[in-house]
Amino acid sequence: MSLFIAISLPESTREQIFTIMQDKDIPKELWERNADLHITMLFLQNGDSELEYIQSIKDRVKKLSFSPFKIKIEGVEYWTLKENRQILHLSVKPSKELNALQSEIVSLIPEVPKSTHEFTPHISLIRSSKISQFKLEELKNKFSSFSSDAFPVSQVHLYIGNRGKEVEDNKRNRYRVIESFPN
Repeated sequence: MSLFIAISLPESTREQIFTIMQDKDIPKELWERNADLHITMLFLQNGDSELEYIQSIKDRVKKLSFSPFKIKIEGVEYWTLKENRQILHLSVKPSKELNALQSEIVSLIPEVPKSTHEFTPHISLIRSSKISQFKLEELKNKFSSFSSDAFPVSQVHLYIGNRGKEVEDNKRNRYRVIESFPN
């Protein structure tokens, strides 16, 4: 199970991404599903989350205060993580409002380890060790001009990620919102 704070995407933006971001050489099961697309703001943990920890995160994130703003998605990038795990993702155009929101989120959850680079809000499209860097570079170039219309952000959500047979069999979304802020 994973726990993270993210921004939900409007249905029209998810459809635009899902329609454009396809490649016949990539197995369908490697792509994130339309309903699971979101902008990750801060990844909290992987593993079994205790109810007390989840409640603690909810209590702290309730203190978030921000005015609605608009964001835009532009460009495609990828990261290579441990064990050759690749993440192809869409980039979110930086803005002072987005940066301020992320800084506030991080300040509310100081126990999340700081990585050697700043966490970048993004939309994961593929997470897999079954795709080569050559293919990722090809996809990055193919979709480099991708851009969405700006859309409003008025809430962030605490998501929990599920794994297991039901998700693998596409009977259930991989992620679900367990709380929204502000309510």
